[in-house]
Amino acid sequence: MTLLRCITYLSPSLPEEVFYLVTRHLSESLGIECSLDFETRYSGPQPEDDPDPFTAGEVDLGFMCAPAYQWLRDRPSNPVVLVPAAPVFEHEQEPTKPVYFSEILVRTDSPARKAEDLIDAKWVYNDPCSWSGYYSVRDRFGARAGELQMTPSGSHLNSLAWVLSGKADAMAIDSNVFAFARHRDPSLSRSLRIIEALGPYPIQPIVLRKAIAPERLSQISEALLSMHQDPTLQGEMAALRLRNFSPVSDADYQDSCG
Repeated sequence: MTLLRCITYLSPSLPEEVFYLVTRHLSESLGIECSLDFETRYSGPQPEDDPDPFTAGEVDLGFMCAPAYQWLRDRPSNPVVLVPAAPVFEHEQEPTKPVYFSEILVRTDSPARKAEDLIDAKWVYNDPCSWSGYYSVRDRFGARAGELQMTPSGSHLNSLAWVLSGKADAMAIDSNVFAFARHRDPSLSRSLRIIEALGPYPIQPIVLRKAIAPERLSQISEALLSMHQDPTLQGEMAALRLRNFSPVSDADYQDSCG
């Protein structure tokens, strides 16, 4: 195997630079070429995709939201395996764990003070593959989820724009995405208010096409778990709020995200 074909479903919400850095590191560590494609319409392969790009043999490694991984894993063909390593981003609440929170946002002038105040609000979400933007909200409201008015925007960043402009009243966002957005635009901290943080949830998984040799899975995992030890990468990782990679297993994605 001389080429590892990678795809991320998590940009532009998470910066492209994160995935360029990780795939560059994998290329250098494994001694093979890595290509990187971006799918910006959804947070992962759709349930109805037949065949999906992993089953079709078009993609080898993928970064995606947990629901999409579960859909792939539950297929009769089960075309992917979990890479047992996941990123740990800087976070005030859980700074050393591979998790994120789903933060419910409203404008600062909103009268809402708790999630229950938003049952009749106009909600916006990124896409129907997303746990942070979509399923976490439905899970939070439980039996009343069917009452919610929820409209897709295409990305977390689009959802932010909708709430800021008044096109929508509320949204839920991956806390890491919101941290990156506030870093780029500090005014967001003054314009938007977090009224509830759901979670923590396991960070979005990395998956590998099952047909690839198990030795390659081990090599990829080892390269990621030791990435923070490379002094030539530490500055770039810090700039991207990426602390390190931490071990994960399928058990982490069983019950808390779909």
